Amino acid sequence: MKSLNSPHFSDGITLLHVYTSNLGVIYFYEHLVVAEFNEGISLSYHNAFSLLLKSIKYVGTRPIVYISNRINSYSVQPNDYKYLEKVPNIKGIAIVVKDPIGTSNAMLESKFVSKNFGVFSSIQEAQTWGLAILEP
Repeated sequence: MKSLNSPHFSDGITLLHVYTSNLGVIYFYEHLVVAEFNEGISLSYHNAFSLLLKSIKYVGTRPIVYISNRINSYSVQPNDYKYLEKVPNIKGIAIVVKDPIGTSNAMLESKFVSKNFGVFSSIQEAQTWGLAILEP
């Protein structure tokens, strides 16, 4: 498999695949999936379900941590986290935010998730946390 240049990690984590849709870009690493959604979208189960199915198909059954790298401002339907809850190989959800409002929103979203959930100010912090969750 051809290795791609990682826009997120420089410590030997290989980027396996990039998927681009009208909602944003999803980056697939071996055990991390990083999503960067477009400015101004309203992300919900209805418009993201096909993206979730494509992601599940690509990831297969390997355990992963989902990282939402919020480089853009967009809205999320917190009740829709129940669909991510049903994906057994998602072991954790990390939200990377850039400001206090983003942190407050992510903390509100955490109330809708029973899986491991973390809010971080850098993608490297989210990576360290995510990989720690996946350690046996």
